[in-house]
Amino acid sequence: MKITVLIRTDKPTILIVGEVVDGKGKPVKDATVLVNSEPIMKTFTDENGKFEFNELPAIRYGEAATYFFTVIKQGFAMRSETVKVEEGKKVEVRLMLECGSSH
Repeated sequence: MKITVLIRTDKPTILIVGEVVDGKGKPVKDATVLVNSEPIMKTFTDENGKFEFNELPAIRYGEAATYFFTVIKQGFAMRSETVKVEEGKKVEVRLMLECGSSH
């Protein structure tokens, strides 16, 4: 017997792309970037300070989704930012880290 399961979702998703830079505007590589909202996700910046999160829900609880980001890198102060998704718009995030102790 063969069973085929097709999972289909009609819920819109978004791609959030971002960049982490230092106080001089230079890319910060290997920084940890967390999404502290459902779904909880983690990634790292590349050598150009870039990161991305694919297929995040664009709508949560019947309205445009809001995501809470935290960036951590040793030698820098932790940075958090809230981003609200606007329907039909590309989501780009630029986070600046200040020198200092990480939490």
